[in-house]
Amino acid sequence: MSTEWTPERRAKRAADIRQVAPWTRSTGPTSSGGKAICACNALKHGMRSREAQVLKQAVAALIVGAGK
Repeated sequence: MSTEWTPERRAKRAADIRQVAPWTRSTGPTSSGGKAICACNALKHGMRSREAQVLKQAVAALIVGAGK
C-alpha cells in the first residue's frame, strides 16, 4: 500500500475509526500513582527547576506508597 493518503483512503479510515470508537473504552489512569504521573504531563519545560524536582520526589513517594 502506498504511503500517500488519498481523500478516499482518508475517508475510509475515518469511517473505520468511527465504527470502532476506541475513545469509548479509554479510561485513563485509575491508581493514585498513575494519576500523579499524568499530572506531570503538563510540565513542558523546566524539568531541572526546584519545583519540578520536588514534584518528581512527591510522585516517587506516591508510587512507593501505593505498592505497600
